[in-house]
Amino acid sequence: AFLYESRDACCSNHQDASCLTLKPSTSPTAKPTLRKLTDYPTLSPVVKVSKWYPLYDKAGAFLDKCVQNNQYPLWMEGGTNAGKYLFGSEEACCGSHDCSVLQNELVYWPDITGGIITCKSSAPPDWMVAENPEMLFASESDCCSAFSETGTC
Repeated sequence: AFLYESRDACCSNHQDASCLTLKPSTSPTAKPTLRKLTDYPTLSPVVKVSKWYPLYDKAGAFLDKCVQNNQYPLWMEGGTNAGKYLFGSEEACCGSHDCSVLQNELVYWPDITGGIITCKSSAPPDWMVAENPEMLFASESDCCSAFSETGTC
């Protein structure tokens, strides 16, 4: 059995809770320390998933086609819009947005040749569809008014 000559000797050996409450510390304890926070929160880059979405021109007119990439406007993925505008397949997108034009059919897009801007009516380059769909227009007049200095081609 453990026998001690005094309560202090017992408590200094066992550090029992009853000893601690009966024998308060003689000096104040140190303040708790908090880990340093960064000055500003850091954002992780958001990688958008490639989806099928309806293509609109700069004027907001639907171009009767859906395209697949991750360049869709932010408003399409916000709130309940994702269910209305972002799809896993071309069929689902066109089924919801009534595509009447296939991927390689004609739209109007700006072309600069010799410093002169004209609007072409042909299948646009793939990079334009993927990276700059706002440069595609349903009509020649919309294209010309957006890109020509005079508003006409």
